[in-house]
Amino acid sequence: MHAKISSYQVIAVMALAGAFAECMNIPNDVSEYTMQRFAVLIISNALLFLLCIPLIILSKKYPNDNFFSIIVQKSKVLGWIVLTILGLHLMAVIVFLIDKFEFYVQNTIMSTAASPVLVALFFIAVSYGFIKGLQAIMRTSIIMFYMFIGFLLLLGIALFIRMNFNYFYPTLIETPKTLVSEIIPEIFKKTEIYVFLILCKHIDKKPHRAISLYVPIVFSLTMFMNFLYTAVLGPYLQRVSFPFYAVSSLADIIILDRLDGIDLVIWTITTVLQVIAVLLSIKSMLSELIDEKKAQIATLPIILIVGVLSLFGATNRSRLVKDYSIILMGIVFVIFIVGMPIISYFIKKGLDKNDKNKETQKPEEAAINTAAN
Repeated sequence: MHAKISSYQVIAVMALAGAFAECMNIPNDVSEYTMQRFAVLIISNALLFLLCIPLIILSKKYPNDNFFSIIVQKSKVLGWIVLTILGLHLMAVIVFLIDKFEFYVQNTIMSTAASPVLVALFFIAVSYGFIKGLQAIMRTSIIMFYMFIGFLLLLGIALFIRMNFNYFYPTLIETPKTLVSEIIPEIFKKTEIYVFLILCKHIDKKPHRAISLYVPIVFSLTMFMNFLYTAVLGPYLQRVSFPFYAVSSLADIIILDRLDGIDLVIWTITTVLQVIAVLLSIKSMLSELIDEKKAQIATLPIILIVGVLSLFGATNRSRLVKDYSIILMGIVFVIFIVGMPIISYFIKKGLDKNDKNKETQKPEEAAINTAAN
């Protein structure tokens, strides 16, 4: 069995992942320079919290279980089916994360880096972290989270003299269709929630607290990041590839001329941590069906497969973006983040009811046997 972890460690991994997802927002993918971006963040995070309510209820009611362990208690065959579907999706998510990270690195500070070399080095780090295990990864995530918070504060101080608060002015939302087209991807790109969905049973106390706090924390981080973009870049926001990297490059303090190097270090370790957490989630599901050691061994080929697919993606990015559109549609997100917690909640209630009926029947059967003798 996995060792226990704290809810704050899980929050740290998820919050870092959510912040990196925001960092990867290219201006061409979001609204024109208006205050609409803030409206998108407010509405999308409110809807995300509502979608997570079934997951919060399940983890609060059954803190020692997750949706998958409940499914396995009902039927191992059903467990294998769910594992296959979700496992393939999580593998696709990993390839997608690595592709985004590689795209970010090659378009910022390491434009001349060879894609295969980046992917190979990345998976060496991932393999090492996977072998070290869940607790080691979660402890590292706490350190990185505090480092990121410190970096944001340092960035805010360094950029204060460059801020122009006249850039903040109320604007009307262009069209409802444009707003909706931005809100939906904003919700469904939160793939880090899968980590909580599976690893929640390994949280020592109050697992529901992790997902309850995750949404407001990520909301606060992304709002502050967008505040920096708007206050510093203003109408020039559309002319830069990556807003967060751009403002990091503009920041300077006495010791450091630019902070974009720290930015890259944080996102590199964040992506490694998120990929390892997803792989450990797959291993956790496997360990519900087979022995722990066998689950560890069975996950190793998955790492190799994902690595090969990532190398393929390094030379076929345009094709991959098209293939990943099915993930961004959020079909799997709705099924597993919303639907499965509801289904497993009622399955668990049914199982508990059957167990209670069996316990009440045992004394009655014993009494009947005694009377017959």
